[in-house]
Amino acid sequence: MLPDPSSPVPDPGFVPIIPVTPALAERSTVLQRRRVAGVIVLLIVLGAAIAALAQQRPDQPVFRSRITLVPVDVRVVDANGKPITGLKADEFTVLEDGVPQKIGHFAEHALTPETPEPNAPPLLRQAAESAQLAPQRQRIFLIVLGRGRLQEPARGMDALLEFVRKQMLPQDQVAVLAYNRATDFTTDHQRVAVTLERFRSGHEKVEAAIAHQFDGRSLQARYGSQEIAPSTQRMIEEMLYGPGAPPVRKLPPAPTTAASRRAEDIRRDTDALLEAEIASSHGEMRTPFDEARQRDADRFDVTLGGYVTGNIRAEQDLTNIYTGIEYMRYLQGEKHLIFVTEEGLILPRVEDDLGIGAMANDARVVVDTIQTGGLPGPAPPGVFGGGASLEAQFNQLAARGPGPSVTQRFALETLKTVSQLTGGVSSTMAYADRALARIDQVTRSGYLVGYYPANANWNGKYRKIEIKVNRPGATVLFRHGYYGRDMLVPLDRRAFLTFSRVAAAGYHDREMRDIPVTARASFEKGQDAKTAREVLVEVTVDLSRVPFQLEGDRHVASLDIDVFCGDEKETLVGESWEKADLRLKDETHARLLKDGLPHSTRVALKRRVRYVKVIVYDYASDRLGSAVIRVR
Repeated sequence: MLPDPSSPVPDPGFVPIIPVTPALAERSTVLQRRRVAGVIVLLIVLGAAIAALAQQRPDQPVFRSRITLVPVDVRVVDANGKPITGLKADEFTVLEDGVPQKIGHFAEHALTPETPEPNAPPLLRQAAESAQLAPQRQRIFLIVLGRGRLQEPARGMDALLEFVRKQMLPQDQVAVLAYNRATDFTTDHQRVAVTLERFRSGHEKVEAAIAHQFDGRSLQARYGSQEIAPSTQRMIEEMLYGPGAPPVRKLPPAPTTAASRRAEDIRRDTDALLEAEIASSHGEMRTPFDEARQRDADRFDVTLGGYVTGNIRAEQDLTNIYTGIEYMRYLQGEKHLIFVTEEGLILPRVEDDLGIGAMANDARVVVDTIQTGGLPGPAPPGVFGGGASLEAQFNQLAARGPGPSVTQRFALETLKTVSQLTGGVSSTMAYADRALARIDQVTRSGYLVGYYPANANWNGKYRKIEIKVNRPGATVLFRHGYYGRDMLVPLDRRAFLTFSRVAAAGYHDREMRDIPVTARASFEKGQDAKTAREVLVEVTVDLSRVPFQLEGDRHVASLDIDVFCGDEKETLVGESWEKADLRLKDETHARLLKDGLPHSTRVALKRRVRYVKVIVYDYASDRLGSAVIRVR
């Protein structure tokens, strides 16, 4: 359970991770916060893309991906959060779904500074887990900047800048994801610092605009589109794009777990709060039914407007966390997602916490969480000023005010739970620099443990991992599970990543513009959408954002150009997977940069086509563009 807010705040440098308790389970009935998912799959869903994995082009060799050696990155710390080194394999016990497992690989490692290759991207993982595990020589960090004001009182942005500039090892890869944009991963930490500085100076203005658009008291927030307004989107891009900053891309938002269930929950909860709001206006004419509605609404400890606003913010943060996990899924080794938030994550159902943990664990992503907004409550004079320590300020708040509400407690509890499930560090109600110093300390060394699962039934179900260490007082940080899948996947890295990116883009109903694409669809003379069994799709690709390599006198690049056709129910009725290998002379290169690359393909149709979606992917830059056509 969370500590009593009136009690002294413990040393926030390292927050001990707690197990899931009955207090967490209580969230399923005490409070339910939901937002309508809002993402409609326009043409191609993930299932269609994955189906294509099993029906690939003949020149793409495939193999059956089956987990044979499960890697688990383990960190062992003492009561003060200091790493414990020098442990041996026989001091570790590994269990999968409660069954002891035989350790097949064990290595202790400690990172030291190395000079990275200039502009070297992070390594992509092999399509299958290698039987030869090797500890990483670098760390990979994705800083996910959540909704809200992230500077005060915990000085979150200042701490992130210090972390990137001074605490990271030279070879560490880092990127930033904010709102609906992400930078490229890079070892050029100064360029990332430029992005963080621009965010620090501009994000509160952006937050004010978003808060105005999604004010929970408005009908727009309750029933309108959840897309950020174009004027605010321009503010975001002006803030993140700039001289000296790394390249920025739009990532297709990843689908979140149990979106339909959350949509139903929010509808029910919104109705309950609305009925209570109406009942409260009856004054002396209140009936016993009105009293019952009011009691039902009291469990939310928030107004209808506050509920709607909080759920929109939570859903936007949740989507970015899932998107960040997918952004790193196919990078080699363990990755760290550092989620920075003002208030926490309002996901009252434990199932939502477990869903984040399961997806992160399966991708070998650790989720570290940092809350920057302090302890909510009435602020006494001098709080957040006058040089008092943050701990003293929190104690003053707790002593003079009622402390955090049930909702606020759950928001902080979720941060701790998600970090615990994924082997991360969680920090709440503390200066952010202490949290980042702890993350830096515990990730510089550790153990890589691998085991061969005794359970050979690869049915795709989630498998729980437990690691124990024969050392009294030690805390063990590790990923708590993975999905035991058995599926056909491409053998080479390029095809592996291409399919994953195309599938993600297929989930997104909006056009992607990192590579601008235009397209048109037509039929042979005398045919139309009802009668045609073939459609001609003509595509023009803007090459200005496609990097070319100079080989002799040729400009070289390679693009995947994929076309998917759907019927009125958005069921796949035709598809084309093609590759454009470009080797251009100077004059042709210059002309295509100006006019765009034309590409046409004929797609056979099983039945009437209503939608065409074109996806262009550049593996070299990991950039993607898409266009959607509605066929009349």
